[in-house]
Amino acid sequence: MGTLNVIALISGGKDSFFSILHCLANGHRVIALANLHPLPPDDGGKGGEGRLPTDDLNSFMYQTVGHTIIPLYEEALGIPLYRQPIRGTVVDAGKSYHSPGESLHGTSAEPYDETESLVPLLQRILKDNSVANAVSTGAILSDYQRTRVESVAVRLGLVPLSYLWQYPHLGSGLETSLLDDMEAVGQDARIIKVASGGLDTGFLWENVAEQRTKRKLLKAMGRFGGLGGGAVLGEGGEYETLAVDGPAPLWKKRIDIGDEDRTTVQGGGGSAYLKITGATLVVKDGPKEGALDIETLEGLRIPDLLTADFDETLRSTDIGEAFDGVFRPEYIICGGSLAARETWAIRRGDTTLFISNMVATKSKQGSVESEITDVVGCLRALLESENRTPDDIVYTTILLRSMASFPDVNKIYSTLFARPNPPARATVACGECLRGGMQLLLSVVVDLRPRRFRKGLHVQSRSYWAPANIGPYSQAIASPLQTGEGNTGGLVSDSLVYVAGQIPLEPATMELPMLAGHEMDDLYSFRFQAALALQHLWRIAACMDTKLWVGGIAFITRCPDIQRRARIAWGMWEERNSACRDVRGSDNKGGEEEATLDIWDRKYGGANDILSNEKTTIPLPNIELIDASGQLAPTSPFLAVEVDELPRGSHIEWSGLGVSGPGRTHISGEMEGGSNTSDDIPMSCSCLLSDKRSEFTYGTIRDGLSNDRFGSALERMLLSGTEGSTRILQITVYTAEDPSWELAWSPSLSLPARPVVTVMPCRSVWGCDGMRVGAGVVIRKEVAAGQCS
Repeated sequence: MGTLNVIALISGGKDSFFSILHCLANGHRVIALANLHPLPPDDGGKGGEGRLPTDDLNSFMYQTVGHTIIPLYEEALGIPLYRQPIRGTVVDAGKSYHSPGESLHGTSAEPYDETESLVPLLQRILKDNSVANAVSTGAILSDYQRTRVESVAVRLGLVPLSYLWQYPHLGSGLETSLLDDMEAVGQDARIIKVASGGLDTGFLWENVAEQRTKRKLLKAMGRFGGLGGGAVLGEGGEYETLAVDGPAPLWKKRIDIGDEDRTTVQGGGGSAYLKITGATLVVKDGPKEGALDIETLEGLRIPDLLTADFDETLRSTDIGEAFDGVFRPEYIICGGSLAARETWAIRRGDTTLFISNMVATKSKQGSVESEITDVVGCLRALLESENRTPDDIVYTTILLRSMASFPDVNKIYSTLFARPNPPARATVACGECLRGGMQLLLSVVVDLRPRRFRKGLHVQSRSYWAPANIGPYSQAIASPLQTGEGNTGGLVSDSLVYVAGQIPLEPATMELPMLAGHEMDDLYSFRFQAALALQHLWRIAACMDTKLWVGGIAFITRCPDIQRRARIAWGMWEERNSACRDVRGSDNKGGEEEATLDIWDRKYGGANDILSNEKTTIPLPNIELIDASGQLAPTSPFLAVEVDELPRGSHIEWSGLGVSGPGRTHISGEMEGGSNTSDDIPMSCSCLLSDKRSEFTYGTIRDGLSNDRFGSALERMLLSGTEGSTRILQITVYTAEDPSWELAWSPSLSLPARPVVTVMPCRSVWGCDGMRVGAGVVIRKEVAAGQCS
């Protein structure tokens, strides 16, 4: 990874300075400090705000208490400091920030969001420092702050860095893990404001990272029900800090503020802050014993690439020599022209629209640029005819002939989306399995409900958490099964969680991992990549409060030992899905009450702050919310699909569909075997969600069946699950078989027409236990109202 030249956003608080240390630890240079401050006294109402100057603006975006000390940081750290006043107010209060048009940049009478104050500040720094190419922030759990910095950074061509993002969940999961690491390197940040019922003026000027202070914070937050969601870190505005010292040689001087220079000011709602009237800089005595070394940063803990849980997953799937042989595939290239028979399949449900098999018209086929341009134009027109826009798409599947065309496709595809949180997606290359000479095939899922009911996760910053999504896709989109508005207008139902395909990039570098000592061990490289990508999938699901996987798919790059790799992927999927089985019947208080709360939720979402005392991780799967006829829930359905190429040359890409929310989910069927050796009966597992209408069936069909028996087996799978009237919304078939078979239509299904079948062409398909199958099938149904009690 090349060295980045970083502009560090600082507020004076603990997190922005600790983030600088992590920028250095990742080999970057910090070339400028940037800060926004309240309007000075002589600026009064300039800019049209009509706002009086103040020491504390109570802004969700910017910390301003203690701002008089900010100028000292330039000399204390020896890094140039740039400052500008904050103008405007909160115009866009959404959790995900929608960047304004040019008219909102102060050139008209339109409202000016305070976020946009960052733009001229960073532009001024870029003018003086043309080499600057990144910006760092201290965001930990706040989507509100992170999405705003990302919006500005991406518009200005800067790489956003948020190395503290989700930091409490990257190791021990303890509330104080970040403060513990600050203490370990000697960062001294003092509490200068308290704004929680559990904190009084006795906390003011305490070093937040000292053991005594941490114990007091845990006790105070626990007494007022405020543990969890980053409360002990001050993520909800419970308190604010001022950094006065830190490890040498980053800190050349410390800031000394005497008792006589601090005055306590009482604020509204029981809050209080320290007004700083004077400070001096004191030259540090040089590195103390055990102090941070700027070259190696040995004193700074970097979260492990794999957590202990996923490291165990990696080690538990070392099948070694016990594997009984190597499968040597005989690839079957599907015959005929599926595209001519199945293109532009459209199916509408009560709340969802499915558009499948989108390919360019014959006259536009040939180059990938002309094909994606044609598909995008036709998709826009189709959505418009349905009174929808591309922003209503929640999931996209892109099949390419060659991954080399991905950048060209991405450039045109990205023009579809103008708002925050574009759809999640999975992209794979199928090579010559993509028939008819076409270069790409695209399918989308469109949510027909109001956009305000959806929840998106689009992290564009580099961190230690999961890969950044710079571009037209989100890590995940949650779409409600039902809609309704409570007192807060919030979501009041379970949701489907569409998680984007995850490849094994190191989040901090956005590169595939370099495995020292295993450079020539391709199988170990696959295992490590599989564990890392699966960890990404799990972390994203946790951020979306996912309680259950409806199913998971491992796309694996074409290789001679595909069976071995499919078995490894299955082993990892089974191990992670089995990890929480022993909590059934225990005193587990997981579920929706342990969801991580963002500061936006606290002000605008009406969320209660009732969370875990130490770890805030929701078990996945959450066995307490799964019904399986009195038995332990089986492992969520799994398929391994062999394709030609994956993005960035990855060995594996994990994709999953999850469910979040408090409702109970019923699972029926059996997924203990992947091949049906005795007859044509497909193995299947059906998942009936809490709305009692949404049902998914994942299954496998035995390899080597004739076309008529293959179609018959698929029909039997359609009949599985809930008895009674159902509507088939979407059937996806992953297969390397010749799709010339026709699906016989049975009157017993009580449906008005033959269902649309979307075939995903691939090299081979594998089920549970790494057994080759003829096809993997995913069926989405709507159960008629009243069919389920």
